[in-house]
Amino acid sequence: MHVGINSLKRRLLMARVLFVHLLCSLLLVSSVLWVDYPPNVRAENFGQNVMVVGMDSIDEGMPSITVDSEGRVFVVWEQFNRSNQSKGIYIARSDNGGISFDYIRKVNDNISWGEQPSIAIGNDNKIHIVWKDWRNDADLKWVSGGGIDGINNADIYYANSTDGGRSFSANVRVDDDVGTSTVATSTSRRILALDSVRGVHVAWTDVREGFPTIYYANSTDGGISFSKNIKVPHVDADAMNPSLAIGPNDEIFVVWYDYRNASTNADIYLATSSDGGVSFDGDTKVNDDSIDCAQMFPVVATHRDFVSVVWQDMRGGGSAAYFSKSLDKGITFSPNIQVDDGSAAALTPAITTNQTGYIVVAWEDTRETNTSIYFSNSTSQGSTFSPNQRVNDDTAGNRGTPSIAMDKNGYVYLAWSDTRNSGDIDVYFSRAPAEIADLQPLSIAFNPLSPVEEFTMVNLNATIANNGDRDATNVKVQFFHGDPSLGEQIGSNLTVPMVKAGGNGYADTSWLATPLGLHQIFVVVDPENNVTESNESNNVVSAVIEVVLPPPEALPPKDLRTSVVGSDILLDWKPPSDILNVSHYLIYRSEDQREFDFSNPIYNTSNDPVPLRTNWTDPGAATGSPPEYYYVLRTVSTEGRKSTTSNTAGKWTKSFNRGMNTFSLPLQPFDARNISWYADMIPNVDFMEWMESTGHWVIHYPSMGAGINDVPATMGEGYEMSLSSQTDFTFCGYPASMIRFHEGLGDSVTFRKSLSARLEGNDVNLSWEVVTGSSKYLIFRSGERNGLHNLSLSPIVNTTDTYWRDLGIIGNDNGTYYYMVVPIDLGGQVGSSTYSVGVFTRTYPTGFSTFALPLKPEEVRSVDWYCDNIPNVVGIVLMMQGVWEFHAKEMPEGAYDAPVQQSIGYQISVSESELGKFTFIGW
Repeated sequence: MHVGINSLKRRLLMARVLFVHLLCSLLLVSSVLWVDYPPNVRAENFGQNVMVVGMDSIDEGMPSITVDSEGRVFVVWEQFNRSNQSKGIYIARSDNGGISFDYIRKVNDNISWGEQPSIAIGNDNKIHIVWKDWRNDADLKWVSGGGIDGINNADIYYANSTDGGRSFSANVRVDDDVGTSTVATSTSRRILALDSVRGVHVAWTDVREGFPTIYYANSTDGGISFSKNIKVPHVDADAMNPSLAIGPNDEIFVVWYDYRNASTNADIYLATSSDGGVSFDGDTKVNDDSIDCAQMFPVVATHRDFVSVVWQDMRGGGSAAYFSKSLDKGITFSPNIQVDDGSAAALTPAITTNQTGYIVVAWEDTRETNTSIYFSNSTSQGSTFSPNQRVNDDTAGNRGTPSIAMDKNGYVYLAWSDTRNSGDIDVYFSRAPAEIADLQPLSIAFNPLSPVEEFTMVNLNATIANNGDRDATNVKVQFFHGDPSLGEQIGSNLTVPMVKAGGNGYADTSWLATPLGLHQIFVVVDPENNVTESNESNNVVSAVIEVVLPPPEALPPKDLRTSVVGSDILLDWKPPSDILNVSHYLIYRSEDQREFDFSNPIYNTSNDPVPLRTNWTDPGAATGSPPEYYYVLRTVSTEGRKSTTSNTAGKWTKSFNRGMNTFSLPLQPFDARNISWYADMIPNVDFMEWMESTGHWVIHYPSMGAGINDVPATMGEGYEMSLSSQTDFTFCGYPASMIRFHEGLGDSVTFRKSLSARLEGNDVNLSWEVVTGSSKYLIFRSGERNGLHNLSLSPIVNTTDTYWRDLGIIGNDNGTYYYMVVPIDLGGQVGSSTYSVGVFTRTYPTGFSTFALPLKPEEVRSVDWYCDNIPNVVGIVLMMQGVWEFHAKEMPEGAYDAPVQQSIGYQISVSESELGKFTFIGW
């Protein structure tokens, strides 16, 4: 006796199904639940069909499909080879969203028959496959015409792959019956599922009890072994074709059809396990019809809020695809609705859904001359379904046994058996929507352009095109210096939020140009294939940039000075020593010595008749509004390179009242000046007074001339003078804050102004902001304000920290120091400096002396504050409306008190037995 692939009992069962089908047709029941769908329900088309595998004289069918977290598509199928009378389980992989398939491997490790595979992939991208296997049937023989000879003792086997399907583990038997028959489902059902901790769960049709029923087993050790098999239904009735899915909390849902209600009435049932498969709760009927018709071939899918079931249903007089869902984990089910439009038979439906509740159902359809694959979708979580659409793009031959999957982005993947090619059974594939992205980096732009000078920070900008017809989101982009496989990545991973279909996206990073020579820069788009693309081979582009030695950097102008000419300020300077390399000068001006805008010079000498002249007049700048102006210069070389800045020179206009006034020097004069010079230069002076060491005022009249009752005017001292009328006077000189600026490392307003100094005992504590890309910091110190622009000045220390302590420096009485910090980049190149900070120490003798601010303090303080903070002070005398007023230390704040300002002089009184030592900090 020769029997085909299905056992005799199986054939009897199918005959019973066909009888029910005929009976339902005779009854002419017309209860099809078809709805008119609103026009806004989306129906996405599948794309061009792709043959996954097709070989002459070999039939490939019963596919099962899935997709991993990287977007790789896997299809597994049964393959019958007539030449060696074998039937095996094979797998193929697509790395380009199904454009083509490769890596075809055999899964079963014997030469016996393997059929009806089911595939699942975990979050770790480990591949799991189960199938019906005949290796343990000693009487198995192939029969001409298709089929096998014998009692049909089949078993369920399992294998896995951890390398993307390139190789598979040793096959493991899942069922545990001995000497009886185990029969897997007769169509490609979803009988394998994985839980959140990667447990493997399997359900199958089993006849060990003498009639077909549903059995279940699981593996908690990654497929090395499987648990004791348990029976799922709670009644003894013919039960067939299970499907299995895992819920959001690892609930196990198994559906099947059985004949418990009548020999010709197959119904759909579902059982649930909430204890990891140890036991299953009572069976719940899914279909809601009351007539004696068959419901078969159910498939279950899960969403975080509901469980969906689709099946083949004959209640309407023909075979249809029906759907229902449960919102209470399988306890009750919604009214059944028909998914197909009822125009023809719909057979062996398949379902997939994602966590947004988007549902797609596909089935074998007979509305054309030959069978086709049709689909419908629901964007309402199964409340309504879209009009039916055909998937296959060729109507030659027949199609059947669809398998369907959906990835994290909502792409739908479908595989089926197809006989369009001269009757051979092949496996075909399509995806929906048909639109697919195609990312391609077009170019890399360099700023500055190639060639670029060594140690320049180069901005790399990549243009990324999407040549496909679907938007690509969260596109990862990487830049590499040299071959990407060597791993020398530039910067960190970048993400482009969206590259629209037909549009471009952009990504940029920076690279330090070194060493000299030619360098190939690469851009890799979507390196981990997270975006499904029509072409995964065009995701790399490169460009070459040349790094060259920079031309000699222009030297800055020297000895910048300011002077008053009428109401104007005249700037004059000395050219740099490399004058032959100089093209012109740039002049910058600010009202604050620490607020230069180096992107906008106020004057450019390039258009002058003599661009290399060494003077320039700032019209009207000597007037009192604004009172302060500061200037720096830069040279521009013949190659267009800008130098560092010159020293800073300033002007400070002070308005004096008629009668008695005080003044101090707000800027350090370029040249030492005596009191007699100021008596001659300040208009309307009746006389001037300065205080000698004994605390007495010495008077100087302009008529006396230089040298009589005369001394040099110095920073930090106060002077008194009488004017016959109101007078404005402009002081010129060096401010306390200088900068050595040029573009590049350290070129930020935050860093420039970040240097601060604090006293701790006799130490000066310096701190500043970090500079990205720096390798260390140089600290310069000078006893002169313009000394920091002596290019031969050596740093006193270098450090990788952003702080440093100058130990014991205040121990030197009446010392004056100026500090500046310069960052050094990874290539050893000098960056742009901070603004400098001054530290000025003064010791006041016993008795009366004068007091004035040598630096502009960070915070304005009152006379009262200085009385409290300068040691041993008895009080400070300040001029108020031309009269000296005394603020004693014991007086409260506000009594004969005022803010202490630069350009104003004061008298200070120190107790007889003590000295008053104080350190000013500022700029």
